Amino acid sequence: MAGATGPRSFKWKPKVIVENLGVVVRVCCSVKQAIAKKEETLCQLREQYDKAVKRADHLEDLLEQQRKQLLGKK
Repeated sequence: MAGATGPRSFKWKPKVIVENLGVVVRVCCSVKQAIAKKEETLCQLREQYDKAVKRADHLEDLLEQQRKQLLGKK
C-alpha cells in the first residue's frame, strides 16, 4: 500500500506540532496560575474562618461571664 492516502498515511508536520505545542504550553501556564490563585484564596479563607471561630469563642465566653454575673447579683 505504498503511496496510499487516508488516515494510515498521516505525516507529521513540524509546523503544526510547534503551533499545537505553543497552545498546550499556554493552557498549562493558565491552569498553573488558576491553581495557584485557588490555593491562595483557600489559604485566605482558612485564615478568615480561624479568626471567625476564635472571635465566636471569645464572644461566647464573654456572654457566659455576663450571664454568671447577672445570675450572681440576684
